[in-house]
Parts: sequence; C-alpha cells; structure tokens
Amino acid sequence: MLKSVILTCLAALAGVFVFTLIHMPIPWLLGPMIAVLIGNKLLKLPLAWPGYIRDVGILLVGYSMGLSLTKSALAEVVRELPSMLLMTVLLMTLCTVIAIVSSKLSGIDFPTMMTASVPGGLTQMITLAEEFTHIDLTVVTFFQVIRVMMIVFCVPLLLFSPLLGGEHAAAAAAQAAHAPQLAWGAFLLKFVLFMAICAASAWAGKKNQAADRLYARADDRNGCG
Repeated sequence: MLKSVILTCLAALAGVFVFTLIHMPIPWLLGPMIAVLIGNKLLKLPLAWPGYIRDVGILLVGYSMGLSLTKSALAEVVRELPSMLLMTVLLMTLCTVIAIVSSKLSGIDFPTMMTASVPGGLTQMITLAEEFTHIDLTVVTFFQVIRVMMIVFCVPLLLFSPLLGGEHAAAAAAQAAHAPQLAWGAFLLKFVLFMAICAASAWAGKKNQAADRLYARADDRNGCG
C-alpha cells in the first residue's frame, strides 16, 4: 500500500511539473488529475490513495468554498433567489435530458451520465462519483475535466473581452489583489473553529446515505446494473 501511495504522489507531482512547465491553468489541480488518470488507466500503474487523506483534502476544499459566503454575498443570494432557483431548475432539467439521451446512445448507465453531465465543481463531482460504487469514475472524470478545460480557456476570454465589460473584470481583479489580509493569530483561531465545524458537518453527512439510495433507485428505473 505504501509503495502505491508513494507512486501516486510521484505521478501527481510529475503532473504538476509538466502543467506548470507548459503554463497550463490551475496546474496543481489539473496536472495531478490528468497524470494519475493516465498512470492508472493507460499505464496500468498500481496507484492508490488512502480515503482519509482524500477526506481531509475535501474538508479544506469545503472550507475554502465556505469563505466566499460572506454576509453581503448571502444578502445578494436572498435578493436573487427566485432567478437562481429558476436557472437551477432549468439547468438540472437540461442535464437530466442530456444524461438520458447520452445514456441511451452510448450504453453507459444513467447515474454515471448524470454525474458526468452536471456542471458542479470538478473535485466535488469526482469525489461524489467515488462515493458510489456503481458509477464509472473514468467516464465522470473525462467529462468533467473536458468541461473544466473549456471553462478555463473560454471564460477568461469572455470576461476580459471589451464586448463583455473587460474593464470591470480587470478592476475587480485588482481590487481583490489589494484586499486587506487577516492577522495570523485571528486566522489560526478562525481556521481551527471552522475546520471543527467542517469536520462535524462531514461526519453528519457520512451518516446520511440518501443520495446513494436516490442514485440506486434511478439506476433500477433505467434498467442498468
């Protein structure tokens, strides 16, 4: 097991090095993902990773995502809630239709195609796929990586385009770069507190297997084994 973990670390670091060398976006995320995927599926290397290390990483991801939910952000969410709910329902309906059609045409089971089609966060969707044994992780990873790569290359071009308010996007980026930094003492105190809350939430989520049962029922309805 230890040899496989070390080999996985080396493959991930190699991916980071290559993606950094060729100036690919978010090399610390996409580099290890692509490198480990190639090593596992193409080169058939005995790669492995302890589940508890992955869970700690996901805790940090959840913590960083939660930091964006400030008081002003929540107030904006409440104000825009009707349109957000409408867009979410329309998006999920479209994803469901795409997953059903893709499943029928490709022969891949519906839960796998649904997980691959939903535009969630890359790490979150892959982690979600890992939680369910009947979902093909390779298919989900392939679709989600392609989606993120398209977003990474296309969205910056749109945001900084003069046609879509590139000056405002540049001003927002400059303002974020000069934002005040939190003192180390206050940061460590809040970090420990919020990480404890994240860990408690993760433990509670582990006790709830509703999503797994929901996917299992969807799999049965579509006749997939």
